[in-house]
Amino acid sequence: MSKFKIGDRVVVVNEGKGYTTYDTIFKHLGFRNIVWNDCIREGQVATVFGLAKHLNTGEELIAIEDSQGNQALIGRDGLRLSRLCEVKSIDKDQRIAELEDALKRCLNIWGREYKSTQGDVQTIGSQLYIKCNDLLKNK
Repeated sequence: MSKFKIGDRVVVVNEGKGYTTYDTIFKHLGFRNIVWNDCIREGQVATVFGLAKHLNTGEELIAIEDSQGNQALIGRDGLRLSRLCEVKSIDKDQRIAELEDALKRCLNIWGREYKSTQGDVQTIGSQLYIKCNDLLKNK
């Protein structure tokens, strides 16, 4: 069983696991370009839109699309769930509080002052959240 499902937000952790050409799978999963698709770079966040198995090796292949509409096919080991997906059940206010806390800590690290309004926090995307948490883990 796959650790990913359609609609999951994922982060690319190893773009070397990507497949730029695989027309049979591209067609099967409904890629816009069935001839060639570039890799999505490490650290980028994308959404899963398809799942398949490599026809020869059985490797789990994941079709992803980033916020700019770029599509890519990548092996399972090249991805991890976005931290926002790892939280099973969380209400909107709690998610906003977590994002605000992560932003405050990151801005504190960078030496900037942060004045909060709920609207500011709601516009913070998952990429900032992930980058901030990664930065805090390495601090």
